[in-house]
Amino acid sequence: MRPTGTGLVVGLGGGVLAAAGLTAGLPALVGIGVAGLTLLLGAVALVLLPACLDVTRAATRTRLTVGDAVRADVTVVNAGRLPTGVFEVLDSFDGEPQRIAVPPLAPGARFDDSYEISTRRRGVIALGPVRLERRDPLGLVRRGEPLAPALWIWVHPKIHPLKALPIGVAVDFEGEMIDRAQHGSTAFASLREYRAGDDFRQIHWRTTARVGDLVVQDRVDTTEPSTTVLLDTRAAVLSPERFEEAVAFAASVVSAAGRGGHPVTLLCSTPTDPPPVTALDRLAAAVQDGGDETGLLAMVRGTPGGGTIVVVSGEPGGLVPLLGAQRRRYARIVLVQIGDSTGTSLRSGVSIISAPTAEVAAQAYTRLGGGR
Repeated sequence: MRPTGTGLVVGLGGGVLAAAGLTAGLPALVGIGVAGLTLLLGAVALVLLPACLDVTRAATRTRLTVGDAVRADVTVVNAGRLPTGVFEVLDSFDGEPQRIAVPPLAPGARFDDSYEISTRRRGVIALGPVRLERRDPLGLVRRGEPLAPALWIWVHPKIHPLKALPIGVAVDFEGEMIDRAQHGSTAFASLREYRAGDDFRQIHWRTTARVGDLVVQDRVDTTEPSTTVLLDTRAAVLSPERFEEAVAFAASVVSAAGRGGHPVTLLCSTPTDPPPVTALDRLAAAVQDGGDETGLLAMVRGTPGGGTIVVVSGEPGGLVPLLGAQRRRYARIVLVQIGDSTGTSLRSGVSIISAPTAEVAAQAYTRLGGGR
């Protein structure tokens, strides 16, 4: 609760007049000053009366894409035994206040209203909390009172259309074996003793003749049809504007892989409060940090390998040789550099896409996979 500008004038003026009247022995001034202070105290008493209101606010959806609009519905019910006066319900979204004037409500009466909010930036943005703002009839004092908690709105980055890369077309017969690799494929893994049900065509006769027991070849597929997307969150390699383009491109790859039904793993630095649910939620909350190439490489090494890995970073950078050293672990490595250059190249087994925006990078990514 706090006085308004008018309330401050009335309170201070009343106090000064009352003090001056007492000092000068002028009862009239004392009376005027006391009247002003009485009005202020009466206003305080009015706004301190409890408000028996039930207020709910709901959004039509809590996950949006940048540029989308959402409607918020507000319902106010007078749950008290007395009618209410005129008051305001104050909500906010991304720092912008949303004021709803509520007319007088009889006991049990209900008031419904709604407003539309637009999203101009990616992020996890709080809607609310909803507050009741009450003023006395003379506008001397106002009081804010919480009515409904905040609601988190997940604003996902813009998705650019692109065609997912063909997965599993570049078999590395000597690639590193991974836990999720499928058995029965063409890549040799090891020799082991024959077990009931094994395919006789996989028996390694030379070793069987030498040890005297049936020995079979264990084969796995080193190109599990999966996509790993690594978003470089280092502030040193991407300006805030280019980081937004990098986030949008990462979201486009994640979305394309998901539409194709392939498993996709997203690696990026993301706050955990509020906790994200999906990969796009994590990209909505992604922030830049002061990490280095060592930490980025550790994230790459921490992945199980197989399939395609797409690293989204800036330029220039020293990632090409670091990623090239990992080429035996993946069917394909793609480095997308958001910067001033435009073009594609192949170095150290790494497919490199240079583009100034996520849209241009998406077009080049589609061409890389043989699309148009």
